Amino acid sequence: MIPTQAEIVIVGGGAIGCAVAYHLARLGKRDVLLLEKSRLTHGATWHAAGLIGQLRTQQNLTRMMQTSAQLYARLEAETGQATGWHGTGSLRVAASPARWREFQRLDALASKFGFEMHLVPPAECARLFPPIDLRGVVGGAFVPSDGYIDPASVTQALAKGARQGGVAIREGVCVTGLKLAKGRVAAVETDQVTIACDAVVNAGGMWGRAIGALAGVEVAVCAVEHQYLVTEPIAGLPRGLPSFRDPDGNYYVKPEVGGLAFGGWESDTKPFGRDGIRPDFGPELLPPDFDRFEPLGAAATSRIPALATAGIKRMINGPIPITPDGEPILGKAPGIDNLFLACGFTSGIAAAGGAGLAVARWIADGDPGLDLAFLDPRRFAATVRSEDELYDRAVKAYASYYALSATRSRHGVGRVEGLKMIRMASVATVLALMAGAPAAAQTFQAPPIPAPPAPAAPPPPSGMVIERYQVEETAAFRQSVCRGRPDGYYCGAGTNRQLLYQCVAGQIANELSCPGGCDSATLSCKQEFGVKGIDPPRPQ
Repeated sequence: MIPTQAEIVIVGGGAIGCAVAYHLARLGKRDVLLLEKSRLTHGATWHAAGLIGQLRTQQNLTRMMQTSAQLYARLEAETGQATGWHGTGSLRVAASPARWREFQRLDALASKFGFEMHLVPPAECARLFPPIDLRGVVGGAFVPSDGYIDPASVTQALAKGARQGGVAIREGVCVTGLKLAKGRVAAVETDQVTIACDAVVNAGGMWGRAIGALAGVEVAVCAVEHQYLVTEPIAGLPRGLPSFRDPDGNYYVKPEVGGLAFGGWESDTKPFGRDGIRPDFGPELLPPDFDRFEPLGAAATSRIPALATAGIKRMINGPIPITPDGEPILGKAPGIDNLFLACGFTSGIAAAGGAGLAVARWIADGDPGLDLAFLDPRRFAATVRSEDELYDRAVKAYASYYALSATRSRHGVGRVEGLKMIRMASVATVLALMAGAPAAAQTFQAPPIPAPPAPAAPPPPSGMVIERYQVEETAAFRQSVCRGRPDGYYCGAGTNRQLLYQCVAGQIANELSCPGGCDSATLSCKQEFGVKGIDPPRPQ
């Protein structure tokens, strides 16, 4: 029987939806109902590769991934449900000086995060991952707490933990409408019953856009094809290998039942579902495209020669959700206070544990516990005006998944394009905080630039004094600092967002924030940019 009333309704039974349900139960929420139109995992979850990599250039995104890894390491013992967790670590190799410099920046960033990561020479790369051919390898980065997991099993474990905490899960129930009243979702309409509710979570994965449309909300999520290949067992392959990434080759590798699975991020992947994704699309795969996969295969077999002679067990080609900038959407739907969006997770298995906790805290406590402004759904609202633009940006974001952070083209929208403070020493310090490099290593020697005409900007919140600085366009500042939303760039948690400083360049007038979080980065902004009248945020 399906309840006709629930305090919280979660739409979507993939890893994200089940993680939200699990954490709500852990926070003491019992009147929770999860609805899945087919069966749990039957969207993109079941065919995911299952790699758990934690370190990101955003501190709070790293924290989310850390939460996932810590949860997955204990979930099987807690629930009694097997998860297939292998905490064997991960190795990334640098096959270019530019990539090695990026690893060095990441290492400094990891130190600021209190995150264990080790830069290793080529010989240590070979010891950690013996099948490797070291030609061209400059060095590697090893994260001992990374691993890989079985996506379907861990999702079932999350669901079991949620049920043990009192959550109701109903499969085979299709959501057909979201009934609004006074700017809130009052009820969820399904093909069987209507369910009155106090809050709704859209965890619909690649159906997130369609679910948002039921409430008149634009959700910038679509789907593209993602491929990986699984080999037959390979003779002599050592046990306990870490997962492996060669970002210069644009591919990843993980152990798979005596063999290896490898896939990556093709430059010409195909959009999926341009005309809509049928509701009953379930555990289905798409025809493999070996021609499109060939460049990844050539790169992988060159680096790992054993792959060249390994038998092919199967080729996986399945649709995965993605947004125009490759980052997920996490936050309240614009204009609807009780509709929470948790969509567009390209690395959904790696993020689920942490993202689920953030959403659960947001609902239960009014605060996600992290500054998630850089994932706010409103960052796309102003400029994704057509399906063609949505898919075009998403395909480009997919192709740049492993691109160097210093050169990656931000295909996201609703972001300030290329700003750099004239106060060069200050920028060097902030870039060091954001990109993880020592401040002394950053050198900026541009001459002073005349102040551009400044358009009128909205007044700051009462009680705050904001100093205005002149800015110029530069890719470096865009890549490392600028993150934002159409209505401003803020730093804060939940609804207590704090305006940090104002930035003006040409005809652009927006507020900028420290995207790395509201702790040391915020205090640095106060010190370096002369922002006055802002109380330090509480520790996170």
